Amino acid sequence: PERWGIVPMKDLFVEKKILVGEDVTRHALLSLTTKGVIPRDRNNATGKHPANYDSYQIVFKDDLLMCLFDYDVTPCTVGYVDQEGIVTGAYTRLEPKAKTFSKFYYYLFLSLDQNKELLHLCTGLRNTIPNHIFWSLRCPKPPVDEQKKITDYLDTETTQADKAVALIGSQIEKLKEYRSSLIYSAVTGKIKI
Repeated sequence: PERWGIVPMKDLFVEKKILVGEDVTRHALLSLTTKGVIPRDRNNATGKHPANYDSYQIVFKDDLLMCLFDYDVTPCTVGYVDQEGIVTGAYTRLEPKAKTFSKFYYYLFLSLDQNKELLHLCTGLRNTIPNHIFWSLRCPKPPVDEQKKITDYLDTETTQADKAVALIGSQIEKLKEYRSSLIYSAVTGKIKI
């Protein structure tokens, strides 16, 4: 809407990197995934694990994580941090400035990421959004109370949509099982046709 201001990213967030160093065990290991920024089992050998976590960075609740490289092939390039932990130092950690409700901007960048809307900004072989371009991106800035209202609405509605998707998914699985059972029963003579 016209009443919202339009500002560059540098007016909304600041980039900060605090390396964890040797104090790794105090922090939860987190990972940016298509399901958000989630805890990861340090002892589970699946996925990539570094030899040590010294170069990992500390993130805090309400930060945003951005993956500004390999933009075209990264399944999800933005994540909202809802607990303190550590993540790879390769991600850009965004700390919100005053009157910036970071989860609103998570939803904004998530919507842009779904169709890779920022791909045209990428350069180089790794399709990276250069820092100077990222920080000059112009974003809407509604009043902070509207940012919160929009976020609350989206939290509620996306939760309902996720529940519906899960229910439909389980119904589809049951129908697939029924279909397989029906075929098996018919070709083995267990039902009369």
